[in-house]
Amino acid sequence: MTAFVALLRGVNVGGHNRITMDVLRKVCDSIGCTEVQTFLQSGNAVFRSDAKRERLAKQLEEGIRKAAGMATFGIDAGTVEELLEKLRRLMGPAFQESVFQG
Repeated sequence: MTAFVALLRGVNVGGHNRITMDVLRKVCDSIGCTEVQTFLQSGNAVFRSDAKRERLAKQLEEGIRKAAGMATFGIDAGTVEELLEKLRRLMGPAFQESVFQG
């Protein structure tokens, strides 16, 4: 199974597009994700899945729309390795000194 990170954009900001992390975890569980963890009320989740990234993102989006009734929000789902590579490119040498190492 692959470890994924889902970053929801435009949720739980200024009282708009509210979704509880319990609902987000249930949506992830309902589409077959395992080891689901969320962080505070951020709209971010880490989990494992055998699904392909594109299908997973679509299933998450549909599940969230249905469960939380949200019309507009963004979702960026990718593997943990992809996220770390993006951070390495963005942060440059500072990444080596960051808490993400180790």
